[in-house]
Amino acid sequence: MKKISILLISCLTGVSVFLTSCSEDHYGPEPVDVTANYSNKLSNPNPNLNLTYSGETMIGKSVDFSTVIGETANITLYNIIPGDEALKMTNIPISGDKTGYSFTGNATGTLGTSFKYAGRIEVGQFTLEITDIQLAANAITTQRQWYTIPYTGEGEDETDPSTGIEYTNATYGVHFHSDNENVSSLAGIVEAVAGNILGSVLRSINFCEDGNITARYASMPQVEGGIFGYFMPLPIRPESDYNLSPINLATYYIKGNSLYVIPNIEMIFKQLQSNKTRAISVTDMKEILELIDRWLTTGIRFNIVSEIKPESLFNDGSYIKHTGDMMLYVDKSEVGILFNLLPLLKDVIPDSDMKETLVQLLDMLVPELIASKVFELGIVLQKEYSAEIPETTETPALLRSNSRTYQKNMELLNKVLKK
Repeated sequence: MKKISILLISCLTGVSVFLTSCSEDHYGPEPVDVTANYSNKLSNPNPNLNLTYSGETMIGKSVDFSTVIGETANITLYNIIPGDEALKMTNIPISGDKTGYSFTGNATGTLGTSFKYAGRIEVGQFTLEITDIQLAANAITTQRQWYTIPYTGEGEDETDPSTGIEYTNATYGVHFHSDNENVSSLAGIVEAVAGNILGSVLRSINFCEDGNITARYASMPQVEGGIFGYFMPLPIRPESDYNLSPINLATYYIKGNSLYVIPNIEMIFKQLQSNKTRAISVTDMKEILELIDRWLTTGIRFNIVSEIKPESLFNDGSYIKHTGDMMLYVDKSEVGILFNLLPLLKDVIPDSDMKETLVQLLDMLVPELIASKVFELGIVLQKEYSAEIPETTETPALLRSNSRTYQKNMELLNKVLKK
């Protein structure tokens, strides 16, 4: 009996040592204490997610972390990997210590985006690094840097060989089209003025391999003569005028023949405030975030046009053709809901000699845009920056003032201003 008791005690001791050994192998906080959603959104009064993407801080995101026994974990990334609204990674090995758990690994998103991750989680705090992100090859990343179209006046008249349509080459960096007659009648004005400004403010757009979109941008050009001054080609600015935007303000992915751009509104707000612009309240931000919630998840859908064809600008039988290699545009199904908000822009237009004209244009355009069935607004891009850049605007301006399109634009603008 005594031998049996000794044997039993020995067995219990062995089991106890084994269990203690197992416990020490997986030592860490109680799983229930670290299983939670972690967020660094501005609406979260106590942000508990420290997230970096390609080595830079990224805010406005959330992550789910869960573990049952402290050996493996499940992690869900919400709108972090471009194109994946909720990417769930399961059975990730984790290593525990006295204060938390650590982990590393590789993963691939549903659209083929590969990346590495490394993290550390403690009670009430989650640190996560996403690195080495690589989007699957697509029509955009084959040419990662795209340039805007400098507005240098109209080119030669040509004939499209496939349709026989006669058209004029035009360096309009903006595409604007509608089936509404009144809206369409202003297409020439919108394309000329907006394209002129865009070609001066934005030099290039970079579609990075990690899904980031960056751009080289400059301040708004100043001209004499109010809005009329923007019909003339603006001087080409030196590279030193342009700054490169930070990463993590917007990401993109390709699906089918569409480009989806996901703006990180909270990162953009943070950048604006760091630039000492007008502060944006949390209340205002929440309302904006609610309005464009779909954009923050699935992204803004841009149609990709890789073969630019002639188009009617004034609905009078005359055609133009945008000079460029690719056009990206949104349609009414994507942005139509925002037309009702356009009158709000009148309150934020800065005081200038253009303000009254812009207010008149908004008052006229908004009801017509709402009534339209077809609406397209886009940007024209080229693979290489135009080499034929005039040193001054005197000659192009003179040619432009005698052109058919310029004359029509002036007639339309004068009609608008007289209403």
